[in-house]
Amino acid sequence: MARNIAPKSAVWVISTKMYSPRSGKGIRQRTASGHIAGIQISMKMMSGCAVLIVRSNCRMEARTRSLLDVARARGAVDVVVNTHANGDHCYGNGVVARAFPQARIVSTTAAALEMPEVPPSLMAWATRAMRVVNVLPGFVGDRVRFGPATLHELARYWLDGFARFDFGGIRLHAPTETFDDELHVSVGDVDVHLIELGPAHTKGDAIAWVPKHRVLFTGDLLFHGGTPIVWAGPLSRWIAACDRMLALDAAVVVPGHGPIANNAALQDVRDYLAFVDAEARPFVESGVPAFEVARALLSSASFVNGPWSTWTERERIAVNVDAVARELGKPGKKPFALFAEMAALTRA
Repeated sequence: MARNIAPKSAVWVISTKMYSPRSGKGIRQRTASGHIAGIQISMKMMSGCAVLIVRSNCRMEARTRSLLDVARARGAVDVVVNTHANGDHCYGNGVVARAFPQARIVSTTAAALEMPEVPPSLMAWATRAMRVVNVLPGFVGDRVRFGPATLHELARYWLDGFARFDFGGIRLHAPTETFDDELHVSVGDVDVHLIELGPAHTKGDAIAWVPKHRVLFTGDLLFHGGTPIVWAGPLSRWIAACDRMLALDAAVVVPGHGPIANNAALQDVRDYLAFVDAEARPFVESGVPAFEVARALLSSASFVNGPWSTWTERERIAVNVDAVARELGKPGKKPFALFAEMAALTRA
């Protein structure tokens, strides 16, 4: 349920090297790509080269249809990979299945099992409800609280993240096949390694590694320039995932959200998660409520002086400290309660 959605999609052509969209220049030049989301990966061998589509569903089905128009011009889509279960990474499966019935839609087993937990219908209902709450008169919306946030603060925070998306009419389409641990997919003469690294961001995170070109698609295990959000965890598992990705020594890192990156961005995420874990754990263990710990960390010198102080969505630290609490055996909060905490921290 990531709030910031990468605004661009791209088509990468693999032959003797990997090319950027439109310009045809080498990926290492990082041109003409803008913000790229390593969300779903489709492969097709045609005329001696293979098409690798990295796409973002930032308008859900409508955006997927636009991307498929590009794919159709290059050939059929044979394989789609859902890197995890968030809707911006899998709600377009139905469009792919209708356009290319032969396409394999692949995810980890854990991701496939998680997808029905937040169906498009639930997101549509919640967004409609928040629109109603947002227009409540001030004596209600500005005074009645849901956790630490007022109803208006919660509604505005939700709508800022999701109002632009049309969830109506989308039917969840499950992957046609799943894998555990690792799966290799051949794209012409190029091997793409799908590697399960969750639970971390979600229950079933996977990455796609192209060793021939040393290109790594991280899914949402990397928010480049944005704060990671630990919906599943534990944090130690995500830290281990960062170590695994860093060990690949990729030349190019394509994040789930944000611009093309390198290993330094992965190291920054690892350092942030280690910081939250180390700083929050003793306070949570001593009984301090997770939200109070998150609020204190957000204004601490250690946070302000760290590289993550300039990232967007800093308020996600509320969810991340809650993940620390869950790991310590304390009851975790429901998603709407966590959204209320994040809304409240935008005032911090």
